[in-house]
Amino acid sequence: MRLRQRADVGFRSASDSSFMDARTVDEARTRLVQLRHDEIAQFALAFVTMGVALALTALHSPLVLPLFLGGVAVWALGIRTLWRRWDLLDHLADDPAAHVISDVRAYAARRRNPGEHDPPHAHDERG
Repeated sequence: MRLRQRADVGFRSASDSSFMDARTVDEARTRLVQLRHDEIAQFALAFVTMGVALALTALHSPLVLPLFLGGVAVWALGIRTLWRRWDLLDHLADDPAAHVISDVRAYAARRRNPGEHDPPHAHDERG
């Protein structure tokens, strides 16, 4: 019986954390975009829900508490999504292959040179 040679012989394994192929980069890019959209949608929904709860304080008070708690819950989901996106960016910034993604490249540049992206007036020492 003759065994076929694996297609990835000579390459690092996919389980190696520093290995990313084109498909993995595309999946990461898609995931970053999806997380950004989820983040915006969740924070917008939380803002609207809390605004409606505030407006209803004068009109129909029994709905205020459920809407407010719903807004707080959606806000917490937005924070979770924000955290997950940041965590993904942080992991991807360690892999040079992922730097083809503009968000990853910008994050890696900020992490490498944190003071470089401050506004010009941030370091003025005028009293």
